Amino acid sequence: MNKCTKTIAEKMFFFSRHLRKVGFRFLVDLAVISLIESGAMESKDFIRTENYNLRLKPTGARKIVNEFSNMLNKKVSY
Repeated sequence: MNKCTKTIAEKMFFFSRHLRKVGFRFLVDLAVISLIESGAMESKDFIRTENYNLRLKPTGARKIVNEFSNMLNKKVSY
């Protein structure tokens, strides 16, 4: 493998890693919004830190994982 090909391969690898991180982020956000709007997520599913950030408790994380899984397994017409 020459230097040019290696550089392109490395760039593709890092781009694919970045795409995986960012690519599904909007689906997770959509799952959270869907759960909040449906009333399935409650304030007890979150922990508020001392600097007022919200973190998920295990029960909230489980709900989001289940919702995300349902979104990915949903049948769609194309």
